[in-house]
Amino acid sequence: MYTASKIYKDVSKEEAQTIISHHFPGAKIVEYTPVGGGLFNTTYKVVTDKLSQALVLRVGPVNRELLLPYERHLMDAEAHVNQLLTEAGIPTPKLVACDTTKTVIDRDYMITEYMDSVALCDGSVPEECRDALYEESGRIMRKFHEIKGERFGRIGDFYDGKVYDSWPEFLLAHIAEIGQLCIERDVFEHEFIGKVLDMYSRCVPLFEDIVEPRLTHADIWAGNILVKKFDDTWHVTAIIDADRAVYGDIDFELGSPWIMGEPFFRGYGPVPDSPDRRKRMKLYCLMYNLIDTYVWRVEYCNDHEYSVNRQRAYDTLQWLYENV
Repeated sequence: MYTASKIYKDVSKEEAQTIISHHFPGAKIVEYTPVGGGLFNTTYKVVTDKLSQALVLRVGPVNRELLLPYERHLMDAEAHVNQLLTEAGIPTPKLVACDTTKTVIDRDYMITEYMDSVALCDGSVPEECRDALYEESGRIMRKFHEIKGERFGRIGDFYDGKVYDSWPEFLLAHIAEIGQLCIERDVFEHEFIGKVLDMYSRCVPLFEDIVEPRLTHADIWAGNILVKKFDDTWHVTAIIDADRAVYGDIDFELGSPWIMGEPFFRGYGPVPDSPDRRKRMKLYCLMYNLIDTYVWRVEYCNDHEYSVNRQRAYDTLQWLYENV
């Protein structure tokens, strides 16, 4: 278990019992097992003596003052997206409860039904089966991106009233907010952030054709795709952890550094390409670079990953200066 994170904290079985008793009076926990490693949320498989269905309990971070603003409402955002995906027929765990009042315990938490699956990145998934699973994931994410919103922005930010009428308006506000926090937390120097903001301002015309808010997961990678073997064939069973979702340009997703390569796009289908699109995607990568550098430095306290992501940000900005 990763322990250097300033925002991760284990949840005692007694705390978990308090949560279960609140939603299922009289039920007692008989099995309480950590699920995966923790950096942000804390996740457990929970079996009780009263419910036939096992549950997944996910509890939000501590030291919330270190979080990026949109990260303070991730449980609310995921509950919102969970409903959208269910309505659209996109596989996702069934939501049982979500509480962000901090009155049951002093942390946000979510309960979903347990799915007998593993993440696509799990070592038990045969290498020869992965391309087909990435392709299936691409087909599912195409359907995901067909969900439309009314306004632009991070769904987590909507709970603070931050909604935007245009895609450029959101991007400029979001990069400025992230940049300011990076300066305050000594993640990047003031001069570098100034250059980032200048680049985004110069590139506003590249974003003006994005007029329809489409739902993007904004954290899709093999770890957030659940799969299972049925007879002799592996299939995707769920898309999870859509708490960082954004209404905006689908290339905000497709340009992320975590997207899964050619098999994914074979399933996703053709996407019109152009020099302007490639520039937009580099600008999105720059935003991801800043976010990743911030979280590795401030939240997770990993100097190696901080240095790697910081250099990626420098390199991405340099590419933009040479090509935009």
